[in-house]
Amino acid sequence: MPLCECCGGGVGTETKTNSCSCKDACTNFSNHVLIALIVLVIVVTTVTLAIVLSPTHIAPNTSPNIVIIIADDLGYNDLGYYNEEHNNGQIRTPYIDKLAKESVQLRRHYAQSMCSPTRAALMTGRYPFRYGMGGTRAIYSGSKNGLSLQETLLPQLLKKNDYDTYLIGKWHLGFADWAMTPLRRGFNYFLGTYGGSTTYFTHESYYANTVAHDLFEDSFTDEDNKTKIVHKVITDNATFSELIFTDKAVEIINNSSQDITRPFFLVMSYMNPMPDNTNGEGSATKPPHR
Repeated sequence: MPLCECCGGGVGTETKTNSCSCKDACTNFSNHVLIALIVLVIVVTTVTLAIVLSPTHIAPNTSPNIVIIIADDLGYNDLGYYNEEHNNGQIRTPYIDKLAKESVQLRRHYAQSMCSPTRAALMTGRYPFRYGMGGTRAIYSGSKNGLSLQETLLPQLLKKNDYDTYLIGKWHLGFADWAMTPLRRGFNYFLGTYGGSTTYFTHESYYANTVAHDLFEDSFTDEDNKTKIVHKVITDNATFSELIFTDKAVEIINNSSQDITRPFFLVMSYMNPMPDNTNGEGSATKPPHR
């Protein structure tokens, strides 16, 4: 009886109807091959997913980390690298000088003349007079005014793009209502002063014959950073406030560097070199050397 070739390389016998006797065997063999291929694909996919999800194979986020440092009431000629050219080097700022020499210097990038308008322009990217904060209109302690809630701020946009957002130091954009405060304006974390000026050690604000404590820490306790806020009063009266701010900023940067999947946005808003608020006397508290 003539022979015929079977699936998988076997040999069968050909019948009178010219059909191969191993037809059923071929069908079964094909089914087994198909099942084996499906299992192989599942195994390979599972292994691939395991590799991708493994902590040692997490793809780093390519978005840049952003740090903005703000100095309060600093004159353009009060910096060492600029002062050397114009005032015989009477003021020395070696660390800022080093940053300046390694960076792009914007010599014609002007700021507003007061605290609140400058911060408003930075946070909104728009001229302050467009939303009622132009000129010399700073927000004083006890004021019901604040940066318009209709304005979209930079931290809100970055937060939508998976940034962790932090504000350390001076806010000064309104706090008459919780909706005006940093965590309701796009920041995940805040450590600093709500108002414009406080004493550097006792962290008190003097205005209209009243004294109020102004050093707080606000943070979210829920994972989505949207609803549950913890408001904490910082009562450290022995530490220079700018050192408190700097230490926290360093901690944030060190912790964030360990999470390569999420970029961070950090605003370091110092009160220096503005004199501290000492009941109108205007005498600055001398900071410790560091």
